[in-house]
Amino acid sequence: MWESLRNILTAYAAHDPVMGYVQSMNFIAAFLLLAGLAEEDAFWCLVALVDRVVPGYFSEGMAAAKLDQRLFTRLLHIHLPAVGLHLESLAPDNIVCGIISSQWLLTLFVNVLPTEATMRVWDCIFATKSRAPLFASCLALLEPHAFDVLGCSEMGEAIELLQGLGESMQPTD
Repeated sequence: MWESLRNILTAYAAHDPVMGYVQSMNFIAAFLLLAGLAEEDAFWCLVALVDRVVPGYFSEGMAAAKLDQRLFTRLLHIHLPAVGLHLESLAPDNIVCGIISSQWLLTLFVNVLPTEATMRVWDCIFATKSRAPLFASCLALLEPHAFDVLGCSEMGEAIELLQGLGESMQPTD
C-alpha cells in the first residue's frame, strides 16, 4: 500500500506541477486505496476531488480553504449561534473554528468520520457537484454535541472534544 500511495502522490505532483503535493492529499489518497480502489482509479479520483470538488484548497496560499473556513464559521454562527459564540470566546480570531474546519475540510472527513459515513458524504458531494455536503456534515457533527461544546472552558479542551466527534458515530442503515 505504501508504494501505491507514493505512486499516486508522485503522479499527482507530476500531473499538476504548479500545485505539486500538499500534505492533506496523503490522507485522501490513502483512504481511496483502503476503500479498495486500484492505483490508477485512486489517482483519478484524487484528481477529481482536488480539481473539481475543492479547487483552490491545496493551491499556494490555500485561498479556497481559508474562504471555506470563514464560511464554516459563519454557518456555525447562523445555525448553532450559542456554539459559535462560545468557541469564539475561547480563543480570538475564531482559532478553534479554523483548526477544526481545516482538519475536517482539508481531509474531506477521512480522519474524522467512520468509513461508511465518509463515503456517504462523498456520494453527496459527487451527486450535488458542490462542497455543500461538507458544511452540512460539519454542522451535523456539531449539533448533537452542542451542550458538550458549551461545557468546554478552554480552547484545548474544545479542540480535543471537537477532534473526536466522529469517533462516537454509529453506522445507520
